[in-house]
Amino acid sequence: MTLSAVIGALDRAKRSLSPTMKSTPNQAMSIASVDKAITALRPISKIFSDLEQHRIDLDRAHQIKLANRREILLKTARDAHWNVRRTGAHDFVGCFQVNYNNDRVTLLIGSEELSSFDEADGNELFARLRDEREKLDESPFVRSNFFRSIKGAIDLARSQKLDQDGKVPIRTLYPLVVLTRHSIDSVFIKRPMQKFFTEYSMAQFAYDLARFGKDGWKEDGYRLRTRTPNMRDNISGKTATLPSLDLDGSGGQQITVIWLDRAE
Repeated sequence: MTLSAVIGALDRAKRSLSPTMKSTPNQAMSIASVDKAITALRPISKIFSDLEQHRIDLDRAHQIKLANRREILLKTARDAHWNVRRTGAHDFVGCFQVNYNNDRVTLLIGSEELSSFDEADGNELFARLRDEREKLDESPFVRSNFFRSIKGAIDLARSQKLDQDGKVPIRTLYPLVVLTRHSIDSVFIKRPMQKFFTEYSMAQFAYDLARFGKDGWKEDGYRLRTRTPNMRDNISGKTATLPSLDLDGSGGQQITVIWLDRAE
């Protein structure tokens, strides 16, 4: 039944019931009127029944998708030559940690949240991971500028006495890197406006540390140094974990502080 047919049925039912609205309705006529209204509305009751069944079918199909989502994601990733590792609570798929909560999927880069969205289909989820990986790789940040920004951020931290004997906590360094990377952006320097300010997430920073560090953390006469966190650092939330870019299905290096030494 189309929407216009439903509206027509409701209109006929309303007109059929009009005799019952009188202050002193005729009982026999009222019974006949109600019968006509029931007849007019009977097809609509079928619509409700069909809709309820359709709702049940949709929910069943959705639950099946959710139940199969992880297996389909992992199989699709393996077929695309992405290494994966499944754990009880989440999966490592390439450089991502994939967390699940009903429909909700949260992607982490190392310890940093990249995005959170609803996706019940395993194939669509892998397509999303592939798109997110391309965006991470396409971030316009060349190696020399990356280390130049870190050096500037460390110098800024030291000038503001935010360092610890020359070493800067990773989570103190990050916002300073955001600032210094714009200080070498010619477009932003010429027009320091919000529309020319490029967002730079902590997840992207962790990814860049991992990808530029693969070839050695040495650039322009300096070597980037880090310290492995201790138990207290981990508990206090002062650390950051880098992603593994070798597609080995595990997490990467943990960092608490960063500093620069003159390279030999």
